[in-house]
Amino acid sequence: MSCDRSINYKDAVFAGKIVNACCVLHNYCTRMRVPNPPPLLENIDENEPPEFNNMPHDLVQRGLDEMRFLINYANQRQNDRNVANNL
Repeated sequence: MSCDRSINYKDAVFAGKIVNACCVLHNYCTRMRVPNPPPLLENIDENEPPEFNNMPHDLVQRGLDEMRFLINYANQRQNDRNVANNL
């Protein structure tokens, strides 16, 4: 079984909301200068989609770790701004 890079939902409005949310998150991270994490897949052949069996075993954990990193980074930036505003 191979995976593709498409959103397969019957409801196009829901799929559009997912794409929009990803764009908003990307723009927020870019604006806040959040460093890019390392790629999840190593040695990708761009001509062939990755197989599910070739995906890292710790993919879910890495996703959770990246989510925690983004939350902590955003909170720290907010705290730094609050401290700077109180000086």
